[in-house]
Amino acid sequence: MSPPKKKIKILEDGQGGEACHPTYDYSTLPYDVLLEIFKYLDFKTIAQCATLCRTFYNISNESVVYNRVTFKYNMDTNLLENYISKKTKRIIQNLRGTYCRNDEVLSLLSECPNLTAVNFMRCKGSFKSLLTLRNLEKLELFFCIFPKEVLQEILQNNSQLKSITLCDNTNLNGNDVCENLAIYNPQIEEVHIAEKRRVRTKGLKALARCPKLRILELEGGPFQCDPEDSLEQLAVGCPLLERLTLYGWKDINDETLMPVLHTCMQLKELDLRGINITIKSCREAALTLPFLKTLDVYKCQRIKKAQILKLQNEFKDIRITN
Repeated sequence: MSPPKKKIKILEDGQGGEACHPTYDYSTLPYDVLLEIFKYLDFKTIAQCATLCRTFYNISNESVVYNRVTFKYNMDTNLLENYISKKTKRIIQNLRGTYCRNDEVLSLLSECPNLTAVNFMRCKGSFKSLLTLRNLEKLELFFCIFPKEVLQEILQNNSQLKSITLCDNTNLNGNDVCENLAIYNPQIEEVHIAEKRRVRTKGLKALARCPKLRILELEGGPFQCDPEDSLEQLAVGCPLLERLTLYGWKDINDETLMPVLHTCMQLKELDLRGINITIKSCREAALTLPFLKTLDVYKCQRIKKAQILKLQNEFKDIRITN
């Protein structure tokens, strides 16, 4: 595609045709500003803009415009291949896919060796092209049909991974993922897991071997499982925790939670919905955690609303909800 040689002429009122509203010439904006705007456009829009004037054409050829890529299930494969394989394959760092069930499209990921972040929602495939990646720092999978063996190998190939999010995927087991993280990604900083096969005692003990863990979110419906001393191990092994979310773990009580409240002094957010604690744990958290800003004890049946109201009045700098 060559740059357009003529600028578009806007008809003024009275020059024929219908009256035109005043139009702003975006091509006169500073080049750096236009560059930032183009970063938010999809492939098709960029291609259309490139035909309008030389300035837009020049910007469309800037590699930085293609650092982040989003593709959908109905995207033309040839268009995607043109941009990824020929123009941007070593530039793309962040890629998001939605409703993609085409292995031919997914195979193009092997042409993007510098990817540091990938996000897939409702996708299905072999995902074997991800096995070529070695620079991943962030991995997010939502409602995907994803082979567990492939995920294990991805974790093994990307020891520098900093953040992982898994939500309601088929074939994945929360406990297995945590054990793999402890083996291959001990420097992990953020773990968000909301899988049907929940993270239990075994998985929590595995995460205790990740000393840089700052955010741990384990969500899902209620379940029964003896936590044993897993929370104590987590508290000792992950002293940098700033956010801890535990949903529906019915066997966690005041006694098993106390090591976290006495050891993880960096905690700012505690989300303890549906667990078996009393107001004792809430008061202890408010008294012992100097940076605590949020405490959520929704559906904790042993805590009464009157007790929460009293605690809210005592600790007004902490957002306490139930």
